[in-house]
Amino acid sequence: MQKSGQITSVIDFLIEQNKTDVPITRSLSSWFKQRRFIGSKDRRNIKKILWGVIRNYAKISFFLQAQEITKKNAHLWVSCYLILAENADVQSLELELYNNSKYALESLSAEDKSTLESIHQESINQDSLNLEENIHVNLEVPKWVYTRLLAHEDIMDKVEIHKLLADLKIENSTYIRTNTLQTSKKELMEELAGEQIIPTDMEDSPYSNTSLKILGNYQLTHMQAYKNGLFDIQDHNSQLISALIPVNSEDIIIDYCAGAGGKSLALASIMENSGKIFAHDMEDDRLKRLIPRLKRAKTKNIEIVFHDDFHKKIKTQADILVLDVPCSGSGTWKRTPYEKWKLTPDDLLDFHKTQLNILENTKDLINENGQIVYITCSIFAEENEMIIKEFLNDNPSFKVNALDELENINTTHIPMLSTPYGSRILSHKTAGDSFFISILKEY
Repeated sequence: MQKSGQITSVIDFLIEQNKTDVPITRSLSSWFKQRRFIGSKDRRNIKKILWGVIRNYAKISFFLQAQEITKKNAHLWVSCYLILAENADVQSLELELYNNSKYALESLSAEDKSTLESIHQESINQDSLNLEENIHVNLEVPKWVYTRLLAHEDIMDKVEIHKLLADLKIENSTYIRTNTLQTSKKELMEELAGEQIIPTDMEDSPYSNTSLKILGNYQLTHMQAYKNGLFDIQDHNSQLISALIPVNSEDIIIDYCAGAGGKSLALASIMENSGKIFAHDMEDDRLKRLIPRLKRAKTKNIEIVFHDDFHKKIKTQADILVLDVPCSGSGTWKRTPYEKWKLTPDDLLDFHKTQLNILENTKDLINENGQIVYITCSIFAEENEMIIKEFLNDNPSFKVNALDELENINTTHIPMLSTPYGSRILSHKTAGDSFFISILKEY
């Protein structure tokens, strides 16, 4: 397939996507299944162009709106992306895309041609993008997000905010977690080499003895090493956060918002299959995805607890209550760039209320020496420090245990941003997504 065909495919997909609220990743998977004639190389190139358009959403919107184009016109959006990201001019676009070939687009109208020529000229200068009022465009976030982050410069200053948002524009790498219940990182690397994959050892991260970075596009879930449970797919910083949970091998753990169980599985390995982990989630369908993962990993100390069974099955208080609460997911925008344009200030307020309710309603699930581990993958203070501050005001008997003061956790080499309310693991300082963690104990 020529490039014109790949671009036409992107435009066709965007036209369909604009008619639905289904997440792009799910829509794209379905779209490809209906077009099995598209080969693997073409699929990679189509995805590359599509994600390029999405990752440049703010700039494309900015330049099109400057030309008073407010309606989402897929071919203009893609053409604008090619001008901004690949330095194409209108003449080359006409030769490559609007050329009457088999997969070519319809000829440019005089109006659209004039629009793209103006955008091309503006893109050369880019003076307007350098204005203070348009910094959020360069950082590829909605203006309200940038303003909201600046409102909490006491936590993260402007320079740090810019570094973080610039990093969140970049595509994230794929990481896997070595299942140390079955193998070592060295043995796993040898196993993967036999399947023609040479992973990068995250040796620059002395706090992670399980993480490997995978370069290139592989169907990891089709590999024998995956089917045999030697590794699981888990973000590098998610592995780090799991390692910061202060568990002992014989502890009773309640993973209250377990989702598909990634952190429960990581904790099972850390605890060497000892102790007990109750994996619970308020959405049973998410939790059901843990069932085959448990079988692959050969994990013996995890019990799945569906929501309706929670009070029947949980008859003991926990040493550690893990609350990886529902959140904006803003710390994962490297992987889900489209989500930043769906999030609203009202959504953030709703998350804040939900998070505080979960924390308040589960605080009695720990024993007298137990600890609550509050976690989000959010970059907003409203979901992190402000939650902890509000909870402590309402529950003065609780205190925050600083990570660097915990006996069984070594934070010496971890570049964290810490406040009296918890610590942030930021994507531009380490590898992977951004997280917040706070350890709470009642005294």
